[in-house]
Amino acid sequence: MLLAEGGDRTWEATRPGPAEGPSAAAFWDRMMLTAPARRAPSPRAAPAGLGPALRLLEAAWHGGRAGMPAAPSAGALHPYECLVVTGTGTGAAVFAADPVRRTCALLTEGPETGRALDESGLAVPEGGALLLVVARPWLSIRKYGDRGYLYTQLDAAHFAVHLLGLAADADERAALRTRLDTGPLAALLGLDRHCRFIHSVLTVGAGRGGRGPDAGHGTGTGPDTGRDGWSQTRGGAAFAPVSWLEQACWGLIGPFRERGRPADSEVVPEPLVSRASELLGGRPFASGESRTGLAARRRSAKTFTKGAVSRHDLGVVLSAMRAELRTDLPGGDPVRATLVARDVTGLGVGSIGLTGAGAGTGTGAAGPGLAPTAVTDEELVEICMGQDHLRHAAGFVLLHARRQELLRDGPSGIDRVLFRAGALGHLLYLGAAEAELSITAIGGFDSARWRAVADLAADEEVLYVLVIGTSAPDSDVSGVPGVSGAMKLDRLHVAYAQNER
Repeated sequence: MLLAEGGDRTWEATRPGPAEGPSAAAFWDRMMLTAPARRAPSPRAAPAGLGPALRLLEAAWHGGRAGMPAAPSAGALHPYECLVVTGTGTGAAVFAADPVRRTCALLTEGPETGRALDESGLAVPEGGALLLVVARPWLSIRKYGDRGYLYTQLDAAHFAVHLLGLAADADERAALRTRLDTGPLAALLGLDRHCRFIHSVLTVGAGRGGRGPDAGHGTGTGPDTGRDGWSQTRGGAAFAPVSWLEQACWGLIGPFRERGRPADSEVVPEPLVSRASELLGGRPFASGESRTGLAARRRSAKTFTKGAVSRHDLGVVLSAMRAELRTDLPGGDPVRATLVARDVTGLGVGSIGLTGAGAGTGTGAAGPGLAPTAVTDEELVEICMGQDHLRHAAGFVLLHARRQELLRDGPSGIDRVLFRAGALGHLLYLGAAEAELSITAIGGFDSARWRAVADLAADEEVLYVLVIGTSAPDSDVSGVPGVSGAMKLDRLHVAYAQNER
């Protein structure tokens, strides 16, 4: 297969200046479009390490039930893109990979690329590649406002851990890094100018063949070349156009993206939580099913039906949080989990700490280790910003952190805490698939009200809420009350973070 170098990469919309005045002509011209300049692609042979990375992306983006990414995303917006860094005869090269259109284009290669990688502490594994998850916050912010940045971090973490699970099924050496100073590489690629940033970096080996994402996707040194294979681009922009409104939004976010080189970024395989409650006592993924298989079966429930879940099945879900991940995150428990049980067989109604120093403890007499939880169905819907479809959920897992820990390292510390929350959320999704329970993650909620319901300390910030229960087989057809079938109109799907009606 041949790949092509990207064409004009500088197509950006500009905002008209005030000097043009409020004339009809100026208003009309603002609505007109100009196509980007194009140039003929320069064919080139695909580097050997590109194949495994593209096959991994293919498995990640087309491995779900509906042929979509097997990782949840707020509003199904998927606010991230993927770049692949491979070794070449001249050093290293960076490609923009689009798994939806199945296209790949060269962004940069040569000595400057190698220097940027060195300065960022990155090295391309022999015969493999680096897969960069690049976040584009605007895709979420335009629907969810400022909270869209939080969703971007959570969604990118879901996707990155999903990629790590697929890669680890093929190569146990696969590792995910989030604490690198990727500034030199981002500057070389002009990501700031395109309102993007590098979220995480996955090391992808050549794999062992016959397992994980490589299985069933051909062999050889490059991507598949058949009818369904990846193709070269035809020039054009490597990144989607950036509007003046996105640029204005980035101007508010950009200053918070500044980060220095961490003192230590060693990859250590360990769980993200410690000192867990007995509810997490089981071995993670004890069924033996691979994370690739579990991810393919996962789904986000759109509504919940009345019905209890067993303590055993709930334990299967919760035990997934103890799975080891090969990341460079420091030890400790900055993100803790608390269960709010409402309809769990063998467990009373109330809240209980699942991880951290308070694991397995509560302050009341609602049950062993449970703190009393007095919340009606209507109050529950209120603190979930009007999400009526959650009223019959059997339980809620709250991921939270102390405010001082959340803000200790400034904006970069917020990013790292949100990564942990998103990573734990993804593991819970896999646990729910194993237990065959329904689950969905919500980011639209009243944090202070949840803090009171779960009997958390006054300085705890609720970051993420995972909802667990039962649902009808076809309950995920439509998320709009009163609307059935395959209809999906964006204006009918409310943005609960804004409490829209």
